[in-house]
Amino acid sequence: RRLDRDADAIKAYTEAMRLNKKYTPAYMRLADTYYEMGNKAEARKFVETGLEYSPNSKGLKRRLEKYK
Repeated sequence: RRLDRDADAIKAYTEAMRLNKKYTPAYMRLADTYYEMGNKAEARKFVETGLEYSPNSKGLKRRLEKYK
């Protein structure tokens, strides 16, 4: 069941980012989802992409440090 929730979350956050590339919460939550799944590399990738669109995001900057 957890995998279904994760897959649904990934779809939803990806769609939100497609609709609005600057929607920082989608990047943060998508990164959190991947991190919780144990995929730190993918989590970091989305944090870095989010920072390209929102370079001053404190939430993304905190995650960048956490996902090293």
